[in-house]
Amino acid sequence: MKKSTLRKTGSLLLAVSLVWGSFSGFVYAQQSERSEVGIKPENGSTTEQPFRPGTGGSQNFRIPCMVTLNDGTIVTACDARWNHASDACGLDTIVSYSKDNGDSWNYTFANYIGDNGNKFHIQSTAFIDPAITSDGENVYMIADLYPAGIAINTTPDSHRPKTGHTGFNDKNQLVLAKATDDVNGTSSSDKRIKEKFDYYLEKNSDKDKNSYYLLKDKNNQVVEGYTID
Repeated sequence: MKKSTLRKTGSLLLAVSLVWGSFSGFVYAQQSERSEVGIKPENGSTTEQPFRPGTGGSQNFRIPCMVTLNDGTIVTACDARWNHASDACGLDTIVSYSKDNGDSWNYTFANYIGDNGNKFHIQSTAFIDPAITSDGENVYMIADLYPAGIAINTTPDSHRPKTGHTGFNDKNQLVLAKATDDVNGTSSSDKRIKEKFDYYLEKNSDKDKNSYYLLKDKNNQVVEGYTID
């Protein structure tokens, strides 16, 4: 899976503080203290079950999905919710496959960040709700990525939809608000939804593009310095 990223060469920070502030792929800069950096677990194996408690160091697994390939290989993915079971605060994606009809499994962590260690922390990012599909030979995955300290629930900065707004303009372009020292991606919903959504993403038509989208302001001018893949 290729993760969407937003990179900047200057000092401007854009917060994707939209309807569902958990829009995948945009991680906000944080000023809060970090406790530790986690270490990505080594690949491993289990028997009979793909995600036994303790697999890869995680005690809790939720939101599984599964596909079967043409050769009979079973592939499954799930949230690794470490030492808790809530919907945020440090989750990663574990994937496991079996070639013997489920008798033995081989797992790896497909999506992993590890900020604040492999455990519950209210200012951690969270991969959540993976979904996989297959054409019989290849496996494709999508997953949500909550920015640090953000989720629909279970964190101090929980999001709620902006009433009457989808997060997209009338051209189906994702709208953005400019972050400031006072209002950014970790501010309260009340503060964020009052900000002006003066920026948006437009698909880049340049054949030699190094950015999949262009970042534009309310005057339809490109904001230089960002690459969005």
